[in-house]
Amino acid sequence: MKRTPMPPRTEPMRHAPKAVPTQDRRQREKRPRTHPAEFSPKTRLAIRTRAGNGDPFDARCEACGKWLGRHGGEIQHRRARKAGGSRDPLLGSVQNGVLLCGPSIDRRTCHGRCEDRGDEHMHGMGFWLRDGEDPRETPVMLHGIQGGVTVWLTAGGGYSAAPPPGGEAA
Repeated sequence: MKRTPMPPRTEPMRHAPKAVPTQDRRQREKRPRTHPAEFSPKTRLAIRTRAGNGDPFDARCEACGKWLGRHGGEIQHRRARKAGGSRDPLLGSVQNGVLLCGPSIDRRTCHGRCEDRGDEHMHGMGFWLRDGEDPRETPVMLHGIQGGVTVWLTAGGGYSAAPPPGGEAA
C-alpha cells in the first residue's frame, strides 16, 4: 500500500494550554508532609540538638547519658499516639519527644523500657506519660553522675529548670 505524503503546514502547530491545578490539588500541596502526631524533620533535629547540649553530633540518651551522635538512638513520644493515631499537634511537638538509646523492641534499652509503658522508673523520670498527663507540664529527670537533674522541656527545644507558667502539674 502506498501512502501519500502529508501536505506542508501553512501555520504552526498549536499547543494545548497548560492544565491549571484543581482546588483539591492546591489544597493537597499546602498540607504538611507529616501527620500532626509525627515528628517533623525540624522537630527531630531540635530534639537531637537539645540532647547534644546544642550540638546534634554530640547527642546523648536523655535518660542514661549514652553517647548517640548525629544518627544513633530513637525519638520517643512521651505521651503515646495510640494505635489509631491522633491529630493532636502536641503529640508531634518538641516537648513530647525525647531522644533515647536503643531500638523500641529491645526491653533492655531506655527506648524499649519506655515503649513497654510498664516501667514505673522510666515513668517516674518523665520519659513516658499516661493518658491525661501533659508533656508541657511534666518534667523529665536527665541523666547525671549524681543521680540526674529535673528539667522541663521547652517549646523552643531546650531545658528549663523552672516549671512552666501556671505551676508544676506533676
